[in-house]
Amino acid sequence: MRTLAAFPRFSALTWTVFLLGFLLLAPAPGHAEVVRAQDQRTQDQRIQEQRTLGPRDILTLPQQRDPARDALGVDGERKPLPRSEEERLLEQKKRLAVEKEAEPSPVERQFRQTPVPLGGAVERGESLRPAPLDPEALSKEEYQALLFLELATAPDTLPLREKVRLFRELDEQRRRVYLQTLAPEERRRFLDATGERESPWYVQDLRAPSVDRDLRQFGFRFFETADPAFLPDHLAPVGPDYPLGPGDILIIHLWGSIDGRYELTIDRSGVITIPRVGTVSLWGQTLEQGRDSIRQAISKYFSNFEMNVTLGALRSIQVFLVGEVENPGTYTVSSMATILNALTLAGGPTRNGSLRNVQLVRAGATVAEVDFYAFFTAGDRSRDLRLQAGDTIHVPMAGAQVGIAGDVRRPAIYELKGGETLGDLLRLAGGFQSTAYLRKVQVERVLAHQARKVIDLDLGTDPEQARAGMEFALIDRDMVQVYSIAPVKNRYVMLKGYVARPGPYELFEGMRLSDLLLRFDNLLPYYYPGFAEVLRLQPPLFQPRKLTVDLAAALAGDLEEDLLLQEHDEITLFSREDMEERAQVRISGAVQSPGLFRYFDEMRVRDLVVAAGNVRRGTYRDEAEITRFERDARGSRTRQILINLEKALAGDPAHNIVLHPDDQLFVRTLPDFSEMATVRLEGEVRFPGEYTVGKGETLASLLARAGGFTERAYLRGAMFTRESVRQLQQERLEQLIREQEQAALRVSSEIAGGAMSRDDIQSAQALLDARQELLRKLRETPVTGRMVVRLAPLDDFRGSSYDIELFDGDTLSVPTNPRTVMVLGQVYNPITITFSPGKTVSHYLNQVGGTREDANTREMFIVRADGTVLSQNQAGAGVSWDRENFRWVFGGFNNTVMYPGDTLLVPEKFRRIHLMREIKDLTQIFYQIALGAAAVASF
Repeated sequence: MRTLAAFPRFSALTWTVFLLGFLLLAPAPGHAEVVRAQDQRTQDQRIQEQRTLGPRDILTLPQQRDPARDALGVDGERKPLPRSEEERLLEQKKRLAVEKEAEPSPVERQFRQTPVPLGGAVERGESLRPAPLDPEALSKEEYQALLFLELATAPDTLPLREKVRLFRELDEQRRRVYLQTLAPEERRRFLDATGERESPWYVQDLRAPSVDRDLRQFGFRFFETADPAFLPDHLAPVGPDYPLGPGDILIIHLWGSIDGRYELTIDRSGVITIPRVGTVSLWGQTLEQGRDSIRQAISKYFSNFEMNVTLGALRSIQVFLVGEVENPGTYTVSSMATILNALTLAGGPTRNGSLRNVQLVRAGATVAEVDFYAFFTAGDRSRDLRLQAGDTIHVPMAGAQVGIAGDVRRPAIYELKGGETLGDLLRLAGGFQSTAYLRKVQVERVLAHQARKVIDLDLGTDPEQARAGMEFALIDRDMVQVYSIAPVKNRYVMLKGYVARPGPYELFEGMRLSDLLLRFDNLLPYYYPGFAEVLRLQPPLFQPRKLTVDLAAALAGDLEEDLLLQEHDEITLFSREDMEERAQVRISGAVQSPGLFRYFDEMRVRDLVVAAGNVRRGTYRDEAEITRFERDARGSRTRQILINLEKALAGDPAHNIVLHPDDQLFVRTLPDFSEMATVRLEGEVRFPGEYTVGKGETLASLLARAGGFTERAYLRGAMFTRESVRQLQQERLEQLIREQEQAALRVSSEIAGGAMSRDDIQSAQALLDARQELLRKLRETPVTGRMVVRLAPLDDFRGSSYDIELFDGDTLSVPTNPRTVMVLGQVYNPITITFSPGKTVSHYLNQVGGTREDANTREMFIVRADGTVLSQNQAGAGVSWDRENFRWVFGGFNNTVMYPGDTLLVPEKFRRIHLMREIKDLTQIFYQIALGAAAVASF
């Protein structure tokens, strides 16, 4: 039995997630909801217990520095902040707002909780606690379950191909479960990537989407994203109704009978002092009234003058923010500031504070109660009064709060002032979406300190009932859920497959299959007329049923096949490519591109010849042969049909006949016709180059055309190669390599079988290594395709056995006389020696110091310049026949005459006692011998 240790690549955390996920794979519905609710409560408690310090925590810690609090004096009053300090304070509030945004408030967490339906679990007698896991069942399913969890929790950044790979490893049941978790569009893309055919329906495609309960409290986001530009500008113009007070600076310009400019500050008594005029009291006056008072005072002493009075720097005032404020305290603000300005500077109300009953207290009395919902919903700031020195802004606790989620334009948690109805809440939420299902508007109500209950309201059936529903009174903690209409389309049919315009179509009365295809021009060329599929939901249980109809008969008007369509029918058409085996015909012989070609209706002989690139030169046009396969009830037989190809290509219908599928056309070649062949002459001929030769032309004829040999030509060393010989040599070499590889495999199997002793294994391993080395060198050995051709003067060569017929690709290379002889192998000085006419093997052995002690003189051989080999065995013991000079030679191999370009090779003596130990060296020796022979042959 596999254990969890069999999967070391999964961490402990992954196994924990797996165990929790395995519990939720297939529980009963009631049990699953209970577990989810418990998990939600556990998560909320964990969030509450492990919550990091929020903005309020940071601002209340004594060790944290706050620029706003650093500006406080000893008596707790705020000092005026410079402009940069205000901006820095607001930047800090922005950062704190971002941190706070990720954490829902306690009110928001309460509205997100889903009620637990206990009835289903109790009815089935199920425990509210998860059942213990069966270790054996877990071990059988663990890998599939882990794969499923990895796929189901994969991030969006995971490549699609990786998801497809995981999907293909799942079993059929989990594949279906995973597909059911995907949205329809996403599922279609996924199935296209996997190449699997999509199932007709999934349950979630027919269900209305669930209501998203992730709500935020309305209005508070305004204070989280407050911008410094929202604060009143110190240089902004003021209106004539601006109330003057101590600290305001007035700029007075005078011209006419009196000229002057004065900057005067209103003192604590509300008085300014004008030079040569005296004091003027401006206490409690507006800017417009102050202008009049100043003009009257100056008029007492001067006449015929003009005056302009403007405000310089505005005074600062102190206000108090108390109650449910993020940063309560004393604030120094501009005299132009309003309630909203000051509240924004303090970070706004807390989530427990009210936005609908913010109170302005002045001189101990409440002078205004501001409902900021009017500002947030309609931009109305008529109640946002301008502050005066000493004002107190009090934010009380929020009143009743209700949530509305689902298909409304602005789902959120709203505060009630008292007496609001469902209609009032909908107006705050912007009204219903067009996809809202009005027959089920559900209210989850908390009965104070008792329990929860659900109330369903029907707003879409009866107008009177809808009016009563809109007047439904709301209380604290009501949760209104507006469900969506089901995504299922009604009164439609679906067209799929090989059609021009796939997709849904409106179902009208009496609509038949032919109407769907012909009326909308949905038939594509080359469609399959044999069958069409109709997938139908069969009442009363609406089980899927597949119907197959004769499409051609349906389009022809056969009412039995031309089905009367029903709602939700899915019609699929096919192409002939999908439903019919592709017919082919074959052409061979004298054409440009012989092979198999697709068969088309009414295809003729000339069509097939054109598809094959036309006939080639040398085609026998008087006759061609067609082989036809004829089938009947007893089997099949072949029949040959002879046609005149010339007439067929001219379009004569008697010969350009209609072909049948699987016909084979053979185009013959003219007797004795051959393509032009080229032969290359290189080296010591008078006119080397590539020559075109005719059929049957011989080597002597070509040499005569090339002017014969030059005076420097060394006929004995000529090298003749042929492509067909090269291919044959290559095949033989590959066959030899395959045989050696098979032998090596047999030795390997014997070594692996353990049926050999240690010494035998070592010997066999040495043999195996040597054989592998030999195979490597054989693969690297070039194959030339050389043939032994002994040239002679043209008069003697013409008509000889070596005067061979030439073929395309032949090459003859005639070298110059190298005037050297090579001696290789087990001699004291392997070297190339200058050729001496008439000298024998003994002479050249003496030139290199003779043979070594380990030389095998019985196996010496000569590789002639023309590629032939003369061995010791051929030379005989004392008398041998010299094939070069046609005479008897006495003295054996050592008296053999050497010629320019010859190579004498002396192999190493073979010692049986060291066979296995020296097999590598022997392989190397033989390879060097073969390489030496190839080198000699290259002359």
